[in-house]
Amino acid sequence: MVLGLLALSPAMAADDEGDACKIWHDFKTGGPFVPDLIEIRMNGDIGPEMENQLFGLLQDHLTTYPSLKTIKILLSSGGGFVESGFRIHNYLRGLHQRHGLQVVTHNTATVQSAAVDVYCSGNQRIASPYSVFMIHDSSRDIDGEFDVAAIKDFAEEDELGTIASHSIFSACTTVPINDVDAMFAKQTYFDPDMALELGLAHSITPATYDRAADIRCLIDVTEPLAKDPEE
Repeated sequence: MVLGLLALSPAMAADDEGDACKIWHDFKTGGPFVPDLIEIRMNGDIGPEMENQLFGLLQDHLTTYPSLKTIKILLSSGGGFVESGFRIHNYLRGLHQRHGLQVVTHNTATVQSAAVDVYCSGNQRIASPYSVFMIHDSSRDIDGEFDVAAIKDFAEEDELGTIASHSIFSACTTVPINDVDAMFAKQTYFDPDMALELGLAHSITPATYDRAADIRCLIDVTEPLAKDPEE
């Protein structure tokens, strides 16, 4: 089998080093490209930029290649926007529960705060050796002047975000919800062995490029997030 590396953007552009995704194509058979596995490396803050890039490339590739069966997310993030974490979680869980795709999430270095919600979207979850997990309750930085009603709205929003994150974490671990509340309240860190014991991770394996991946993508968010509700 002769394999060649082609660069493809979600819009199926020509060969370009700046493209988000690359595919492996079998030139020998000359047949149609029928990929099975897409591997996506997600580095940086969980926020609208990462969210939009992920949704865009997945929508394009899943539409172009209905043969895709597995989405593998290699994740390293210190957290970010609660809302973006929820939306990514719900989107990936929907691909698994409604469409039968396998979603694999792999902590390649650190998965903290809102990134844990993204990690928990995987029906198969992997931790790299020496990786780190961290959970904590929602918080926000507030600049400027706000009346009592606005502060109350902020508090209610943060409380709802905290409850949702607790539920997501409890659902993807063996930890009872009361214990989850206590762990989030004091900011808790886990190593891979602890994550495995709690059911957060299913296995411990180094993160390398998967030789079986037909499509490989990179989402690298380097711009700092604006101040907003964080988790």
